[in-house]
Amino acid sequence: MRITFDKYDELLPLKKLKKSKHQRNKHPQEQIARLAKIMEAHGIRHPIHVSKLSGQVCFGHGRWEAAKLNGYTEYPIVYQDFKDDDEEYACVQSDNAIAHWAELDLSSIN
Repeated sequence: MRITFDKYDELLPLKKLKKSKHQRNKHPQEQIARLAKIMEAHGIRHPIHVSKLSGQVCFGHGRWEAAKLNGYTEYPIVYQDFKDDDEEYACVQSDNAIAHWAELDLSSIN
């Protein structure tokens, strides 16, 4: 496992992570397999975010699954503060939605 960024709070065993009750995205196996290959080729580029309020993963469910597929036993974690459950819910949903707002310009990719 190679980490390619500097800032994270701790390396946490994957078995200690808890899925968010607010998670609505579904990550198909093909997506997880591709992400796992990217992690192996380029290293871990993004931490998993865990709520200090609930102790649950708020951002990074796909990375969590890809890490397990790669046989990693721990992963870099950043802890996220939320004032209440409503704020945590809103952040999880907005993180899920933001990728859908992007457009990939395939004509500029070789």
